[in-house]
This record gives sequence, structure tokens and C-alpha cells, in this order.
Amino acid sequence: MKENKQLKKTDFNRYCSKESRKLCLSIPLQKLLPKGQIRADHTEVISVKDTSVLNETSDIRERLLDNATSLYIQGKGKESVNDEPDITEENAILYKTIAEFNRKTRENPKDVDLWLEFVDFQDKVVLEDSTNRKVTENNILEKKISIVKKVMEANPACIKLKMKYLDLCKGTMSPDIVSKEMEQLLFIHPTNMLLWKQYLLFHQSCVSKFTVSKVCKVYHDCFNKLHGYMDGKLHTHTINKNLHREVLDVFVQYCYFLKQAGQIEKAVASFQAQIEYNLFCPSAVTGMYEESMYLFESFWDSGVARSGESGAKGWSYWYTNKVVVPELQATENKNLDAIEQDIVKKNN
Repeated sequence: MKENKQLKKTDFNRYCSKESRKLCLSIPLQKLLPKGQIRADHTEVISVKDTSVLNETSDIRERLLDNATSLYIQGKGKESVNDEPDITEENAILYKTIAEFNRKTRENPKDVDLWLEFVDFQDKVVLEDSTNRKVTENNILEKKISIVKKVMEANPACIKLKMKYLDLCKGTMSPDIVSKEMEQLLFIHPTNMLLWKQYLLFHQSCVSKFTVSKVCKVYHDCFNKLHGYMDGKLHTHTINKNLHREVLDVFVQYCYFLKQAGQIEKAVASFQAQIEYNLFCPSAVTGMYEESMYLFESFWDSGVARSGESGAKGWSYWYTNKVVVPELQATENKNLDAIEQDIVKKNN
């Protein structure tokens, strides 16, 4: 066994030692191969000493990889005209508009209206850009939210941006979180009617939390809080000159909601009460809120004809002339009111 191992080691040294390899390299190729197998103009055989093809610093992977793979490793990618979509004239105009928006927003980072216009422009980008084939609504929404967040960092006190942010977050946040965020904004800005309208519409459109009674309560809270500022009892915040008109718009919105909810009688009665209280208020209680409300409640429960009904003469006429309704008619009116209240409770 020892002799066989020694023979194998001797054979290995015979052919693989450094001296043997140097000797093989020094012999011309023509002498190693049979005559006639190699011609002078033969191009398939490469000389070992040809440094233009192989040198000591060359990497074997560079010769094994094709051009596309080599470009990929270098981070250049493969140039292919067919893989890239053609830029149409519409896309060129679109990209030019995007570049113009980017330039304007860089120059005017505090222009809130410009940023909001750019946020809304994202929908147009998806619709008109033919390269955005796989963009979903969630991707658009996330992009809009990221833009608004970036602008809010430069404009932390802007209510418009916060309202836009909450409006976009309806699709990503839970309704409870959005509602709490809006309530915090209303606590800081209780006389902002745009914020109130968005808050009311949110509760009207939130399917998971919607009930008619809850939405009516939100409207009533809105009217009660704003009345304190209009009546002059609260002075913590400045009010807009057109606050009365804006509150009236919210009231009309409330009546339309009652109509859509099937409570048409209640909507009509709300308009009647608004007309009687504001247009036919007795001069004796004008400007006296508590006294006028107490007297108006007596008028409303008296059963006399109200505004829009046959024979109606107004609250002021009733107060001046002490109109007495026949007992039978008053009883019928009270019964009708009780029936209406029962129907409303069953619907809620």
C-alpha cells in the first residue's frame, strides 16, 4: 500500500509540478499537435501568451457573460426601444405641466391653494398618462396624502390643509379617528363654517355609524354652539360677518337631510318655525332670546295656523290679539303631533 501511494505521488509531481508546466508552455503548439492540423491562418486557436485576449488581471466572468448580463451587473441595464412606451403628445404636455407645478411649488412653498391644486391634479395625471397602467386608487390616495403631509410641515396652522388631509384620510383611517380629529379642530376653530359643513357631511355619509337620530343631534349641537357666538354670549373667537347667512345655509342643509330621511313633516315644520320666529316676532320680545323662546313655544303649541297653512296670520298677530283656538281643533292638532312623534321614534 505504501508503495502504491508513493507511485501516485510521483506521477502527480511528474505532470503537475511547476517545472513540468513551464516546460509544456515553452514548447511550440505545432510540436504538440500532429502535422497538418494547424494552419498559419487558423483563428480558432488562441495563443496562451496573447495578452490582448487574456492577461493576469482579467476576470473569467467577463468573458463568460453576455452583453445584457454584463450591463445589468454594471447597473446600466439593457437598452431596448421596444420595452419603453412611446411618449405621445398628450404625455409630453402632461409632463410639462408637472414640471411647471414642481417649479412653482419650490418657489412658493407656502402657497396653499397652489398645493391643493397640485393634489387634485394627481387624478388627471393617472387618467391621461398612458404609462401608468397599473396604478390603483389606493396608490393615488397615498400619493395625495404624502403631498399634503409635506405641505402641512411648512404650513402647520393652515385649516384648509388639515381639512383636506382629513378628507383624504376617510379611506385609510377608521371613522372614529377621523371624527375625533375633526372635533379637535372644531374645538380650536368653533366658528369656522367650512369645517362645520365638512364635519356634518362626514356624519351624513359615514355608513358604519349612520343613524338619523345621531346626525340630527350633530346638527343640533352645531346650532347651539354657533348661537352662543351670534348672540354675543361667547367672545373667545372672532366671528365672520356673514356667519348668520352661513348658519342659514347649514339649516337648509339640515332640512334637506330630514326630507331625504323620510321626515318631510319635520322638515316643513322646521321651515315654518324659522319663518315665524324671524319674520313675525312680536316687537315686545325682540332681542330677548329666553323670553321670546318661551313665548314662541306657547304659540307653537296653541294649534293656530302656522306660516304656509290656510288662515295663518303670524306669531305677532297671535300675541297681539290673544287668538284662542277652539278646543276640538286644538285637541286634534295635539293628537296629530303625538302621532308624528311616535312615527319619528319608530323610524329612528
